[in-house]
Amino acid sequence: MTTGVDVENMTRNSMLVDVIGNWLFTLIILPLTLIFLIRNFGLEFVTNDYVKLILEFVFVGMFPLIVVLARREKWEDYGFTLVNCRKSVVYGLTLAAPFMILRVYAYLFLGYVGWSWNLNPLLFLPVLVVYGPLEAFFVIFSVYKMDKGLSSKRLVSIGLIFSSILFGLMHIINYIWYPDIMLILRNYVLGNIIPALFIGLIFKKSNSIVGPALFWSLLNFF
Repeated sequence: MTTGVDVENMTRNSMLVDVIGNWLFTLIILPLTLIFLIRNFGLEFVTNDYVKLILEFVFVGMFPLIVVLARREKWEDYGFTLVNCRKSVVYGLTLAAPFMILRVYAYLFLGYVGWSWNLNPLLFLPVLVVYGPLEAFFVIFSVYKMDKGLSSKRLVSIGLIFSSILFGLMHIINYIWYPDIMLILRNYVLGNIIPALFIGLIFKKSNSIVGPALFWSLLNFF
């Protein structure tokens, strides 16, 4: 006979299995896929905007979406709700403000140009969705699952810290062929770990994905 404790333990274990599978898929299969594609089709193929968009969706957004659908989980658990939406937006805009001030300064005085500014209109919308809200959902999925699996209720939790670190490490793959340690530390570890922390914090404070999605979209596209 299965007791309530057994069911709870099974649920926690399944949460951890989901999040481990998610990160293994991204951190192991993605680099192997990139190596295969570059060796067989060349670096220019992988850097094509459409190819990058497909890879981003498959290795960042697809796994969490499949898990939530397959397990018939509540989307509200991941912040897909209008409850606390305004609070979430305020958090997102407030935390994005320092980054945006730096971007405006860089644009006015340092010749900064956002990577997405030259995308054609047909590509901009799907890129916005995948690199904005979907990436935010990827982080939230990891934070939520890990915290539940470890029964962590702290604001600055193990799930938040580990998810943020792994999210930063995930972006190192962008410069695997052009190793520059300082650039990686500055732009792809610190530049992604800190925002990922903020994504998780906004979600945990508001239980809404709206603020995290807005925050990450602003940072990614401007």
